[in-house]
Amino acid sequence: MHASTSKTSRPVVALLFGLAATLVVAVLHVAGLDRRMELSALDFRFKYFSGAPANERIVEVKIDENSLDQLGRWPWPRTELAGIIETLNRCGASVIALDIILPEPQETRYESGA
Repeated sequence: MHASTSKTSRPVVALLFGLAATLVVAVLHVAGLDRRMELSALDFRFKYFSGAPANERIVEVKIDENSLDQLGRWPWPRTELAGIIETLNRCGASVIALDIILPEPQETRYESGA
């Protein structure tokens, strides 16, 4: 009889363990710790295991303090951004990706055709 008691308690223990693990994961998620832990793990993986060599054909163009000194404070007019994209096209860029935020619509500016 002792053997049958242990067999019936195994599913109960497994169920309780599963519920406890689910509760821990839910609490971590609500507290935002799961995201923080994932981002830390991602940083670690990129820092220590990103062995792929950089592709020399990829060029990153950044908006830095020097850019702001030359072109004025952000946000720049859309025409200025369009000019930058046109310059990149003329330089032979096959793909251009922008990672910028334009939070508000630009003021309407009318330019005479003459």
